[in-house]
This record gives sequence, C-alpha cells and structure tokens, in this order.
Amino acid sequence: MKKEELSAEKINNLVIKPEKWIKKKYKIPYVIKLFSERQKLYIIGVSHNDFRNRQITTIERLFKDFLRNGNKNSVLATELKIPQGEKFNSKMEALKKYGEFGLAAFLSKEKGLSRKCFEPNMKEIFDNVKKMGYGKMDIVLWSFFNAINFRWSQEKSGENKEMLKKTIIRLDKLIGINKIKNKKNILKNIEKNYFNYFSKRTDKILGWKLPQTFNTLIDIKSEIRKKIKTAQDPFFLQTEINRIGSAVNWNRDILMAKKIMRILNSGKSVFAVCGANHTVAQEPLMKKFFNLMK
Repeated sequence: MKKEELSAEKINNLVIKPEKWIKKKYKIPYVIKLFSERQKLYIIGVSHNDFRNRQITTIERLFKDFLRNGNKNSVLATELKIPQGEKFNSKMEALKKYGEFGLAAFLSKEKGLSRKCFEPNMKEIFDNVKKMGYGKMDIVLWSFFNAINFRWSQEKSGENKEMLKKTIIRLDKLIGINKIKNKKNILKNIEKNYFNYFSKRTDKILGWKLPQTFNTLIDIKSEIRKKIKTAQDPFFLQTEINRIGSAVNWNRDILMAKKIMRILNSGKSVFAVCGANHTVAQEPLMKKFFNLMK
C-alpha cells in the first residue's frame, strides 16, 4: 500500500470525533476484524478493568482465533505500555496488575508474540492541538481541569499544594510554555503566571472565576467542582475550553490509529486491545485502510 493513498487530511476525516462517537450505541466488548490477502487486524474494544467473564473470554477466544494459522508476523498492540521484561506467574496475576492489557500480554507471551504500545505521548497530542490554533495557555487550563476532575472521580478529594504544583510544572514543560524556570518561590511563580490567567480566562469564557491562590484552590467547593467538570467535558462543546478537550481526545485517536497503521505497513498482523471508545472512533479509518490494501 502506498502511503500517499491516505493523506493526513483523509486520516483525520475518517476518525470520529468524541462529540459524535459518544452518541453511538455499541456493545462492549466492541470488536473489529479486518482481513487482506496476507494480513489481519483484530481490535478488541473493552471496558477498562472490567473482570466480568464475558470480556475475558472474548479476548481469549478471539486471540485463539487470531492465531489459528500460526503467529508468524503477528504483533500484540495495547493501549497501555507493559514492560517487556514483565513476568506473570498466572493469568489472574496479569489481570490484577494490568487489567485486560495484562491478560493480552500474558496470552501473547505464551505464544511468543512481540508487544507494542500504541498509546501516543501527551507531547505529540498537545503539538497537534496547538497546530489546530488553540492557545498554549488555554490548553494548560483544560488539562489542569481534566487532571483535577479525574482525581475527584477517583475519590481523591484531598488536594494539596504539591499535587497542584506538579500538575502545572508537568504541563508547562509538555506544552512548551516554559514559564517555570526559577525553582525559588515556585508557588508564587505558578500563581502569577498561571492561576491569575486561569481566573481571568474562566471569567471571560465561562462566566465564573477560578480561585487565584493555592490555598483557595485546595478548598474548592462542590459548586465550583461541578463547573470544572462541565468545563473540561469533551462531549459538551459549549465553550472554547470544551472544544480543546474534544481536540485532545480526537488527536489521541488519530495518533493511536497511525501507530497501528505503521505496524501494519511493516507487514505485520495486529491483535490490539484498547478502550471501546477508541475502537469505535478508529473503525472507519481502519476499514478504509484495509480496503486500500486489497
């Protein structure tokens, strides 16, 4: 297959955006099985860390079917990176440690398949989002909201200065702003360069002000938490901040799909395990890719 047959624009257009795939009804596990004359692609879309028997047996059954004619030129690809030297004494140990990805890794090791991770790094994703015209500081704002909302969803309600500081420092570097250079007075540096901006930006875009200091951020009330949850929601495209969330998730799927296609372009067959939403989002692109291979 010639690379020019699928341009970057065509690839992007074939990956479904979050606000569209969220409206689709689909069963989990969600399975894609595609074939060409010499290659095949199985993608098993799962619910993360769901140990119900149906999901486990589906992965096991389809893995066996995938290897029906041997494992020559076959690769396991997972959304989560598992160390190559990881050893599992049992299937249940693998499941407990890495969920469905551990199960797939355990099965692949038994059959001698190599493993690859197709999760893009966040810098790749943010670089793509910046190319779409979104401002760096607004990307930090969405990412900050998304990070603390995730912690709340995991019932980690006790925020602290260290957690908030590390989140901003990581985003400052990843997104390429590099405002935090002086390690002295780093908390005041963040308040001045970030929280002050966040407060003005939320006031302008969302109609409410985010607290400007670490002490007030740590003690965020439930009403503000609800507003932050809505503001970072990638399926609710009411504001510029929401649209950044959609762009981040969409570009993540684009980059994941490109990594799978890169493996396929090397002549390998792929058995992939990832979240069901990624499978749904990437399905039109993968079907087009295989049509061009025939």
